[in-house]
Amino acid sequence: MLVNCTDHKPEKTINPICIDGQSACVVEVLNNQVDLKFNQQRLVAETPFIMRVDSSNNSEIIKVTGYMEGENMYMGKIPLMFNADKEGYYEAQGFVGSCGNTGMQWRIWITVTNNAEQSETFSITVPSYLR
Repeated sequence: MLVNCTDHKPEKTINPICIDGQSACVVEVLNNQVDLKFNQQRLVAETPFIMRVDSSNNSEIIKVTGYMEGENMYMGKIPLMFNADKEGYYEAQGFVGSCGNTGMQWRIWITVTNNAEQSETFSITVPSYLR
């Protein structure tokens, strides 16, 4: 269970962006181009963020699930609960913990399911910083 002891809420941006150090911003999944973007330029420990999964054909995507794991320090699985937006993209709020490393590398696992009930899982990596 993740506990957020701050009133800080992530702000959505009109144009989500690929963050600095992101291993891939676009992935080919189930014959669709999938964009993976965030509401901020860098992930900062103990600061909420929003991740968006957007497909070239949103009407074919019916479900997105995912989680994060620390690469250079395992800190357990951090779930990403994706919700569909009325425009057809999926968003999840995430939160990474703080550790002794000044920079942390995270692997984000995403599973996309289409309307034919086919699923495909892929991963990307992103860094986070203490501040």
